[in-house]
Amino acid sequence: MVGQDSESKRLRVKKACTYCRFRRIKCDGERPCFHCRRRTQLCEYPTEIGSNISKKTHSKHNGYRRETTQDEYICYLENKILNLEKSLMNGYPTNALGTDKMESNLLSLDGKRTGRVTRYDAILANKLGKSLFFDLPPSDREGLSIPRLQFYGWNMSGGHYLHPLLLAVQPLILNPSKQSDLCAWLLDFFFGKINPLFCMIHEPVFMDQYHKFINDLITAADTKAAKLFNAILNLIFAIAIRFSENHSTRPKRISGELKSGMEEDLFYSAYDIVSKLSFEWQSLELIQSWILITFYLRAAHRQTSSYTSLGSAIRMCKGMLLNIELTTKAIGDQGYEETKAKRMFWLVYTWDRLYSWQSGRQCEIQDGSIGIEFPPLNGTSCSDGWLQKPALSMIYLGRYAGRIQQHAFGNKSIDETFLKNIATELSQFKIWCDSNMSCDEFDRLLLDQVYLTYHDIFLSLYNKQLLGLIDCHSCIDWCSSHVSLLREHSKQTLDIFECMRSKGELEIPWWMNLSLLFNISLISVILIYSGMQTEELADTFRRAISLLEAVKGKASMSAECVWALKTLNHMCVLKMQKAANTLAQIGINPGPSSVNEHRFLQFDQVGRGPDDDSIFDSSTGSLPEIRISNMLGHDTGENECLNWFDPWLDEVI
Repeated sequence: MVGQDSESKRLRVKKACTYCRFRRIKCDGERPCFHCRRRTQLCEYPTEIGSNISKKTHSKHNGYRRETTQDEYICYLENKILNLEKSLMNGYPTNALGTDKMESNLLSLDGKRTGRVTRYDAILANKLGKSLFFDLPPSDREGLSIPRLQFYGWNMSGGHYLHPLLLAVQPLILNPSKQSDLCAWLLDFFFGKINPLFCMIHEPVFMDQYHKFINDLITAADTKAAKLFNAILNLIFAIAIRFSENHSTRPKRISGELKSGMEEDLFYSAYDIVSKLSFEWQSLELIQSWILITFYLRAAHRQTSSYTSLGSAIRMCKGMLLNIELTTKAIGDQGYEETKAKRMFWLVYTWDRLYSWQSGRQCEIQDGSIGIEFPPLNGTSCSDGWLQKPALSMIYLGRYAGRIQQHAFGNKSIDETFLKNIATELSQFKIWCDSNMSCDEFDRLLLDQVYLTYHDIFLSLYNKQLLGLIDCHSCIDWCSSHVSLLREHSKQTLDIFECMRSKGELEIPWWMNLSLLFNISLISVILIYSGMQTEELADTFRRAISLLEAVKGKASMSAECVWALKTLNHMCVLKMQKAANTLAQIGINPGPSSVNEHRFLQFDQVGRGPDDDSIFDSSTGSLPEIRISNMLGHDTGENECLNWFDPWLDEVI
């Protein structure tokens, strides 16, 4: 009996998965078991793959160990692959969070997305008050009120409480009712040549609000909603003025109406209103405003200012739980608000990923925190009338950039397999862009930004490996096959820029212009210095420098780029000249070539062209003949082998 009991216990232990054995809890032996399935974790069995033997089967066949079938092993592998995919959600953030589980812990304060919290203290007082209030008879309810929803006792503020910031009434810098022609042209320019790249604004809804704003300009100018809309409008005007300054489509009459300093006044007026409102409130419109501010600063100001404004949008996005799929009550325009919330999240996501990539920072929105479906690359993503294909493509480019950035921060060395997979996905993505976006539907210069971003990501895949060519002590390996990739993408990028220059659009302040031209020039200098494909890369370097010098008068940073590149080029020339002088001092005159010809006179080959027949029919034999005969296993005579070395033997003797 003792032996049977111990054998039964041993079987039960073997049946349990690793997690249940470690926790010393009962395991049902399924794949995955109940406990692992409830915790959505990998279910592994140490000795056999999750037996399906029932308890009755064990009781009848104690001591019997069943072999795992092929189907069971396949099922086990599929389960393991599924869990591995869940742990590698860096590139595929679809439903990374358990949305149902997350939403069950969220408490709604006001029935809207902005009122969702996970701290029960904020709602218990109100729930208890309601429960007690409605249990009381009507006569006892008189004079009672239910505690409102709020965080009670948040701090100990008292007599020195900060009052709301006053939004002073400011005169309109651009009056839509009086300057309708100018305002209409700026709006058309923004929505036609800028907005589709990120879809920051939903044009049909915005234009309806714009016409209503004009009609109610006098009566409702003092409301916070009107001031916020005016701030968004001013940001759109400022961006349109900045990007149309060197655009060939801007008429002279429009340029004549734009006064000096108007662009800056529009921006500062909007920034003041958005900052004051964001001090106390959060909303989707404020997120829109901060992204517009980031867009303007990315093109016109320092990196710190644009990074700070983007951070405001990201924090507000997280605070409103835009990264989670929530079911809200369909009240009025709630359906549109949910669509707007998704568009705002993917807008912030795109900017977070691309900005972090371009500035070398770590992104703020991690894939593990995303609980909404990633927009697919088909027609359904753009069916809401808001998202457009260029913006959809930028979302995907942001995802690729984020995966590369997360890989760089999470690994000490570069995984070659990871780079190949990303490069393959990027190439497939470009095929989708080529077949789904055309200049007939979208502005050509706007589409150029998609392709320039694509080339920037592709070129930067191998930038770190260039250190292997610069630093001889670097542990980074360089693969010569990367040269052709870098050269080809550099060439395609320069073709885009030269097309822009031919149409007079190179000075339009899209931020990829200077940085990409600088990176291409730097790659060319490094590869030329390393002696790789000098002639082709020299032409690439020459073209890039020419483009940088073409915008030197407009963009002050272009002069910095040209100076840095020519300084590095000068250093390379000095280093090469020093090496050449050293080699020249050692000696470059080999003397007459008779010593070289003497060796071959005995073979009657000097001064003649190669004659395969005479070589192979030579009485002395040939090296190819000897190799072939040896490889085929034929016997070769001693004298025939030694014949080949006769000339050298004669000299030695």
